[in-house]
Amino acid sequence: MKKSFFWSLWLLIAIPIVSIAQDSTTAVTWTATSKKIGENKYQLKFSTNNEKGWEIYAPSIDFDGLKSSELILPDTSITITNPLKSITSGTTIESKIFEGKSFEIFKGSTEFTAEITFASSVPAVLQASLSFTYGKGDSFFPAETAAFEIPLEGGKASTSKIVIQDLNIDNPIQDCGTSEKSEEIVVFSKSSC
Repeated sequence: MKKSFFWSLWLLIAIPIVSIAQDSTTAVTWTATSKKIGENKYQLKFSTNNEKGWEIYAPSIDFDGLKSSELILPDTSITITNPLKSITSGTTIESKIFEGKSFEIFKGSTEFTAEITFASSVPAVLQASLSFTYGKGDSFFPAETAAFEIPLEGGKASTSKIVIQDLNIDNPIQDCGTSEKSEEIVVFSKSSC
């Protein structure tokens, strides 16, 4: 009896630990900041402490058509004037996955920067994503994405509103059930279900 109780207790404790350890979506946590460097021009900095010691692949690596990292912007009027590059120094490793190829990786704190230019007005907050690749040994996680809302110095908050002509909330096209007619309230008991 005692053995089966302890075995069941061990399974309940061990299962959540294993599933958390295998969750790769939170393996590398990034932060993002911006710095105004000119008229409508900003430098974006993406940083991670990489406390778990993953091998983060340097920007500009091409894995047979797949980019190791990429800055993803929501608007085509924003130009990437300088693509992602690393500020920190990495080390070169020989890949266990891509035989005969060597890549620059970062095992500790890592910083990438990129420069962008806005064609017209600058928003107060930029929504952007960083696609990155990391791994360790024969583990390889390409194109993981981290999303950000990055405040921009001197940016203007949007004050525009969407106006739909001929829309009158006081005169709906059809009754949506919220008119001032008396409403019936139906109460169900457990026995009537």
